[in-house]
Amino acid sequence: MFLSHNAEDKPFVRRLAMDLKAEGVKVWFDEAEIKAGESLLYKIQDGIEEIDYVVAVLSPTSIASSWVQTELEMAMVRQIDERQVRVVPILYRDCAVPLFLRGKLYLDFRRDEKYWQVFERLLDVALPGRKKLFLTGKEAARRVKTTQSPPGGLVGLSQRGMNQDYYTNQVMSDRDWVHADAKSGRSRMWVAEYYNEADRTYRSYGVYDERITAMPYLNVKGEEPPCITRSFVDSDRAIATAVKEAVSRKLVPNEDDFFLITKLRHYSSTGLVWAITFMDEALRGYTIGAMVDAYTGELKSLEPS
Repeated sequence: MFLSHNAEDKPFVRRLAMDLKAEGVKVWFDEAEIKAGESLLYKIQDGIEEIDYVVAVLSPTSIASSWVQTELEMAMVRQIDERQVRVVPILYRDCAVPLFLRGKLYLDFRRDEKYWQVFERLLDVALPGRKKLFLTGKEAARRVKTTQSPPGGLVGLSQRGMNQDYYTNQVMSDRDWVHADAKSGRSRMWVAEYYNEADRTYRSYGVYDERITAMPYLNVKGEEPPCITRSFVDSDRAIATAVKEAVSRKLVPNEDDFFLITKLRHYSSTGLVWAITFMDEALRGYTIGAMVDAYTGELKSLEPS
């Protein structure tokens, strides 16, 4: 990927380049590629000749830049003549999109809280064959059961397990929220939790895409967590019920501006429920909490947090 940009947008582009490289994408970024004394024009031309995608970072300063215009003209000529390069517009700041790019779908990076969400779409362009595994809660638990053979019975499913709260103070990063977002009822990140009555041990298994990680086990003291012994409603059905009701009551502005995380757990006051939390993207704060009966699929409560 060739990152075409203006110098004033360098901090954003530097971050984008580092994140792309971390995912294994080869990035042409002038800060790293052009050395003192080299011809800027020839280096840019060489870069464009070798790449598959030109990412046009659009802002008021970039569309006024003669260098950015030159880079895009080179890329568009190659796209028309050879059909081997693709121009991907990124809207970084409000500006008038150049006429020759208006027919292209662009990625909108104007809202910082949506950075990782939009970055995932850019990765889909750069690495179309990468594996992403969106699972329902039951599917994640089934994978753990068949591959890890955990002792005891299932006691919980969530995006952040109870175990993590005991052995680490690390909180989820902004990017983790994107991977853990279960708005569709499916998530790339699950934690399946098991309790073994024989030795009073509590074991958690993290499921992320196709990787399963066993976490350190805990010795349980005091009240034992009840194991789930009956078939329960899956996460997709429970979440669909909560989201539909929240939107109909106008408790959320729309279906795009919130993350959603959930956990299946038994509470003494409610029994086995899907506890579903709506999170504001910008504030990373809890806004609405929902409870869905895990056996009937009926909404038990939906209230602002």
